[in-house]
Amino acid sequence: MTRIRQTAPMDDRAPTRLSLRSRPLPLPAAAAATGLIVGSTSAALVWFGMAGCDLWRDSPSCGGGLGFGMLVSVLVISWIVGRLLLGLAGVPDALLVSFLGVGLAMIVVMLFLIDETFSVWMWLVMPVLTAATFAGSVWLVRATGGTAGDRSEGP
Repeated sequence: MTRIRQTAPMDDRAPTRLSLRSRPLPLPAAAAATGLIVGSTSAALVWFGMAGCDLWRDSPSCGGGLGFGMLVSVLVISWIVGRLLLGLAGVPDALLVSFLGVGLAMIVVMLFLIDETFSVWMWLVMPVLTAATFAGSVWLVRATGGTAGDRSEGP
């Protein structure tokens, strides 16, 4: 008769995707890390858009419909990147958290930083701002009754 020897304890819980030494990363920290990446992505997309407009129109501003299209493209791509990264981190309501994080960052930029949009400092400001808005979005979704932060409902 063959005996099967168990070498490691069995665990019924699903493993978390992001963990440090098998301890799950807190949701606000995962959201802030995602915000840093999304903010850097947004800054890079705006820079590439400005460079393209500069080559095509001899002006860093696209203006009019083309500029609006570029803005919408940056927002949608940033939202999708945020949603994918939050999903990989296991953040509940990743779609809503990403939407709020990107939207709140855009609102702050449009209200307070519009004159600095093309500044070199935005390469630093955007990732930090977006990290803060993503972390705040996790709190906001949790406070309004979403499941962000409630790991008891699933893996």
